[in-house]
Amino acid sequence: MRLTTGEHSNVPGEGRVIYYLDVSIPIVQGVSALTAPGTYAEGTSESFTWNNIAPGAHTLGVQLVQNDGTPFNPPIVAVTTVNIVAQPTSTTPQSPNIVIPGGSSPDSSGGFNPVIMAGLLLPVSIVAIFLMSRRRSMQPRTAATQTAESPLPTSQTQRVTMAEFVASPALGSPSNSLSKPGPPKKERQRATSSPNDEAGEYIIRLHNTSSGALAAIRDYIQHTPEIKLLTLNNCYSDVQLCINVGSDIALVASLSKMLVNCTVKREGRIILVNGKDKAG
Repeated sequence: MRLTTGEHSNVPGEGRVIYYLDVSIPIVQGVSALTAPGTYAEGTSESFTWNNIAPGAHTLGVQLVQNDGTPFNPPIVAVTTVNIVAQPTSTTPQSPNIVIPGGSSPDSSGGFNPVIMAGLLLPVSIVAIFLMSRRRSMQPRTAATQTAESPLPTSQTQRVTMAEFVASPALGSPSNSLSKPGPPKKERQRATSSPNDEAGEYIIRLHNTSSGALAAIRDYIQHTPEIKLLTLNNCYSDVQLCINVGSDIALVASLSKMLVNCTVKREGRIILVNGKDKAG
């Protein structure tokens, strides 16, 4: 494409370049692509310098038009937006210059260009931030952090059969923990005598338990005013119920008496049921 200036007849392989500043680019076929004076400039090279541009956001555009000044079909247009940062005040104030990408430097003497400087500093800043974050993540953890993150020792539990629950009422009391030795005899008696010792939320987990056992437990909960069913989640034969107990009702002992051929055990506020009910 050979670039020309001035309006004359259209010739294949020839065209004119019009540069725009903060104006909508005309692209209507058969209509002149020139805008108001001061908002466009015509050149014969692939770059153009706008001088005395005020700080702030500006829209720069360029269009290749025919010799008569009308757009091609389809239009050949490029648009970009730049933000001019005000330079520090000095004894000889200077307005920043703008160069369309692809052109030469606006100041042949090597003057400062904020747009070019910002484009050079941005990738350097991104790389520096990435390296700092990577170095921080690779630093060894302190002893305090390792101590805080060390897992707590797991308690040992034992399985208790239905007969043991029925024969020993103390198993239904939360004061008899299966994972650690119980308190002295006097303290255990005082804890057992508390009327609301078993109040609060419990989780009942049924593993490989028949539907009859689940139905028995749900019926027991529905007919016990002190118990409120919060949630129920099941996956095949594994079921988990979350309940709220309002008073001491010897929950574990009651479940043991209701279910047969089942292994029932308690770990804090979690009650585990494994086996079959009498219907299974």
